[in-house]
Amino acid sequence: MSMQTDPHSDLHSEQGAVAGEHPGRARNPLVKVHDLAWLEFEKPDLEGTERFAQAFGFTTAQRTPEELHLRGSDPGSPCVLVRKAPRSRFVGAACRGADSSEVDRLAKTTGTSVEKLPESLGGR
Repeated sequence: MSMQTDPHSDLHSEQGAVAGEHPGRARNPLVKVHDLAWLEFEKPDLEGTERFAQAFGFTTAQRTPEELHLRGSDPGSPCVLVRKAPRSRFVGAACRGADSSEVDRLAKTTGTSVEKLPESLGGR
């Protein structure tokens, strides 16, 4: 029997939660998140990730050698994006604003530009 390493062993912060890390709601937020769009992860083994996700009811919406898009039971854009990378990690969450002006305001305030997302994801 071979010993396997825990694939989740490097996903957690060594220091744990930082005191004061979440100060609460802002009185006047820059944007208001309307909904969660998808979660993004990195994994070294996309084939294994796809098999694991399908065992839990996810459907593969798109698959390339470098990226995996997973969809739940609802139609529409994927709810999980996984990119091939040397180690497993949670990258972040993509959110939807109430309307496109939220994205424009966030980009202007942070000094970034707005770009159209790939058709498979939709939005900008």
